Amino acid sequence: AHYSALLFDEQFTKGLGDSGRCNKDLACREEWLETGDSVVLIFFESGRNSNACSGQLIAHNNPNPNLYFVLTARHCISKQKEAKSATFLWFYQRVRCNKGSLSNLIQTSAKARLRFKTPKIGRRKSTDHSLLQLRRPPPRGVTFSGWSTRDPVGMVGDNVVGIHHPYADLKKISRGRIVDIFQLDTFSVQPPYTHFFIDWKLGITEPGSSGSGLWIGTQWPNLHRKKLQL
Repeated sequence: AHYSALLFDEQFTKGLGDSGRCNKDLACREEWLETGDSVVLIFFESGRNSNACSGQLIAHNNPNPNLYFVLTARHCISKQKEAKSATFLWFYQRVRCNKGSLSNLIQTSAKARLRFKTPKIGRRKSTDHSLLQLRRPPPRGVTFSGWSTRDPVGMVGDNVVGIHHPYADLKKISRGRIVDIFQLDTFSVQPPYTHFFIDWKLGITEPGSSGSGLWIGTQWPNLHRKKLQL
């Protein structure tokens, strides 16, 4: 679920420390820091509420280098009005494991454009994705996250890492394994599949983690990271 929060000028300190104690600062896993620089905390307005979710800047093969896309959850942002209200907080994390000062966080507000949201499968819910296009470049130092078109059936048993902002807190990292796939509406383990069951071994996900990705395997930092040159 997304996280309902206070007004934007108060949110950055409101979320500090609100997540569960079992969550681990991203800085505690230095090998994931560069990959984690693609993850962003998103504040947005929906109706009369101010909410927070996670997202990540994703790589693309469009020849236009000035296109920047953030992938998040449909149940967070599903309307253009919500996308337009989005404020992005980059590098909201500690520089040392569980202590030390914050990194040099940067706030941007570019009136994002909702380019895609996953449709329903008949009357059932589908996968839960929304794709936002930034109207302005993200700050220097942000990285791209890769993505996969693998069959989800073949991912069962894979190790995964989650990088996210639970309860709009500082950036956290979770580690676990995909144990099954299912339909959200019926919890059936028959296709069409829409969601993963994750057995977390380190950390968890909470409201505000919505929209964050799963990085498959253990060699992501070395094989898939790509520095964004601005």
